[in-house]
Amino acid sequence: MNQIRNFLIFIILISISGLFIIGMMRASWLRSQPPNMTQELAPGITYHRVVCTLPRLIVLHIVEIILNNHKLQFLVTPSQPTIHGEIGAKLTSRFLAEYHQTVAINGSYFYPFREYWLPYPAEGESVYVLGHAVSHYQTYSQPQLDFPALYLTDDNQFSDTPSVPITHAIAGREWLLKHGQIALTPEMLAADKSYPRTAIAFDPIQQRLWLVVVDGKQPNYSDGIYLHELATYLQQLGAKTALCLDGGGSSTLVANIHGQARILNSPIHQGWAGHERPVANHFGIASMPIGKI
Repeated sequence: MNQIRNFLIFIILISISGLFIIGMMRASWLRSQPPNMTQELAPGITYHRVVCTLPRLIVLHIVEIILNNHKLQFLVTPSQPTIHGEIGAKLTSRFLAEYHQTVAINGSYFYPFREYWLPYPAEGESVYVLGHAVSHYQTYSQPQLDFPALYLTDDNQFSDTPSVPITHAIAGREWLLKHGQIALTPEMLAADKSYPRTAIAFDPIQQRLWLVVVDGKQPNYSDGIYLHELATYLQQLGAKTALCLDGGGSSTLVANIHGQARILNSPIHQGWAGHERPVANHFGIASMPIGKI
């Protein structure tokens, strides 16, 4: 009798969970696209939301940073060694709040990772960064050939090659632009698909830096962007160098709005729109927030 009762309870719990998940997914499908907008987040830091209907539904989030602002401070997530990894996974919003950043995005690819079956990681669980990771001169992940990195010096200069000493480094997967030209290989283009993306780019004379997050995998809202489309868009903005960071459900943009961490894009983790994913490391910029959204 107890076995029958436990089985029925199990079936009821599974049914409730399934209905909840379906409801969350339907809610995301029924959303409409937001309007375009521009808002200053802090001196020298401006947020733009760009909404497209062609060639498909795309919502882009661009943060433009004026680099001659000496009040800006940059940060890659510091090393926090764990028992079984280099760092503990953390939400981008938690990183922003913990380190008092004005704006932050998700960073490098990492492992281990499972999205649906026995999902991993939860916040605080151990992960390893893929590619070079440096924070305040401390290296906690070594360079890897297939994961190129951007480097930051003491005087807030960005480079696609390391120089000594390295203040900060963050790795991605694909160079979108190098020397002002699209840098995607034929193999990357052959495997290209419409997807959520996160990228960092800067102009030839390092007057401007762009953080770009593109929403995706959300029907009727934003279907994502191809790598070559994102590279072309950044080229048109005036970028010389651009690196694509971890994407998919990791793509997250957070800003400090009146002292609170606010997610500006629509991340898609475990199929839930607006659900933020814990990731290995992040890239943040600190200044004095002024505006509201």
